[in-house]
Amino acid sequence: MVTPRFDAEIHAPLRLRICAMLAVAKAVDFATIRDTLHVADSVVSKHVARLESVGYVTVAKVPGGPRQRTWISLTARGRTAFAQHTAALRQILDDAAQWEGTVPLAGAGPLPGVADRDGAQAGSDGAQAGSDGAQAGSDGAQAGSRRRR
Repeated sequence: MVTPRFDAEIHAPLRLRICAMLAVAKAVDFATIRDTLHVADSVVSKHVARLESVGYVTVAKVPGGPRQRTWISLTARGRTAFAQHTAALRQILDDAAQWEGTVPLAGAGPLPGVADRDGAQAGSDGAQAGSDGAQAGSDGAQAGSRRRR
């Protein structure tokens, strides 16, 4: 059983995706990571260097044809950290599922105008806040619609 442990080094979206790619392979070519993530070489280099600095990946440069190829792989420590991090994320999702249907603040009701999962609108009895017909900014302008000069 893996002990859930949130890992800030892995959690950054691109590092998480890199680790996910590496978790299912012995090693992945640098270009494959770059092309899969649709980012520049420098972005991949930065994230791989960060993972390497904490001992989660190794980088091997192998001669091959006219250019050398760079292969990245998860270390045993990296595989453990990734497994623990994904377990922590699963635990967060499982906990959230238990909260479904509960009100987050004691005494607070649903937000007006927000549909619940079944599509019912809060305050669906037809009453609206400010039902006296007045609108905020009664000069006819809507919030955010004025141009700055």
